[in-house]
Amino acid sequence: MFSPIFLILMIVLLVIVSGGPLSTGSPSVLTTREEFLQFVEANSRPP
Repeated sequence: MFSPIFLILMIVLLVIVSGGPLSTGSPSVLTTREEFLQFVEANSRPP
């Protein structure tokens, strides 16, 4: 049960940690994004 503001902050943090839009083509960033999306899905499901 995340608030939209919290989700936006997490996405911004992910972009900063992954090096910003300049490194979008690197596999590590794509993997990090997939893991992040899975993390969000797992935590947004009702218990």
